[in-house]
Amino acid sequence: MENVPALYRPGSTLNIRTSKLYALTVVVEKVFTPFTTSQVLVVRVISPLPSHPFLLDSLAILKIYDTRYLEERGATYSSDDGSLLQAEYPWTLDKEVEAAEHRKVHPDCYNNWFCDDVDSEVKFEVYLCTRASDSWTREVDAYHILANSFLSGSTVPIFYDFGDLILDETRAIIPRVILLEYIPDVTSVSSLGDIGVITPWHVRTLVATAVELNELGVVHRDVNRGNILIGPKRAVIIDFGESISQIQGGIKKFSDDDWWSQVDGSKDPIAVERMVTQPDPTTASRLADADDFQSKGATTCRLSNGYVYQNHSHLST
Repeated sequence: MENVPALYRPGSTLNIRTSKLYALTVVVEKVFTPFTTSQVLVVRVISPLPSHPFLLDSLAILKIYDTRYLEERGATYSSDDGSLLQAEYPWTLDKEVEAAEHRKVHPDCYNNWFCDDVDSEVKFEVYLCTRASDSWTREVDAYHILANSFLSGSTVPIFYDFGDLILDETRAIIPRVILLEYIPDVTSVSSLGDIGVITPWHVRTLVATAVELNELGVVHRDVNRGNILIGPKRAVIIDFGESISQIQGGIKKFSDDDWWSQVDGSKDPIAVERMVTQPDPTTASRLADADDFQSKGATTCRLSNGYVYQNHSHLST
């Protein structure tokens, strides 16, 4: 806990401006580390949120996309000889200001590491800021689609709102936030230790959820054991920061044919099944399974929930 910034420690008060310009105040109850693309906190809501009045004095998950406190800023060293692999990139306001200005002039710099207009530290800041913004946008797009589905509050968390974190300090880039349902009595598959506690009901439910996600217009793209939660009464898929949505910002971005090409490329249902049924599923083995399925030209594959997974790639040929 000593490495957690004071801003996010239990007992700290945070202020949020929601999408409908409500002022929301929360108190931090618990923090999850490490901080990768966001800071994930359990908070208690202590001011009314008119769109969800039942949340008052209740717990929720607050995801904050603040690049200042990401673990990735730390130096990394070789496990073989201890040599420095990446230097430390501490946050400074000056670097954040430079990165914000550079992004305005060079919006594609994130995808072009050969951009010579800035030094490496500013380029790294641009990378972190753009990645955080992209991840937040992807989550909001996905949850907007899922919020009106029967999955919400069942196999995906309830999406309450999004907005900005209001800070006392001067910042060039305001951290964006997402407020989600807090689900007690669940554990990530990566923390279970023994996947033998996962029941056939969990497997069927999770695979069916992955299928439904795709059909609703969301491809997860980051199915791993840390993003699947298991509990006595819930089986939940979380973290849509790498997802692709058919509708983005209220605009349909993919035709139906193009959308099913995205679905075929991800193999979300196959990935989910591998993660909850194999003792040590890895991304490499999961992708190998998917590639094998694709290379054989198969059009269907029966999953453990009885669902026949349809390969739609043949539709575009």
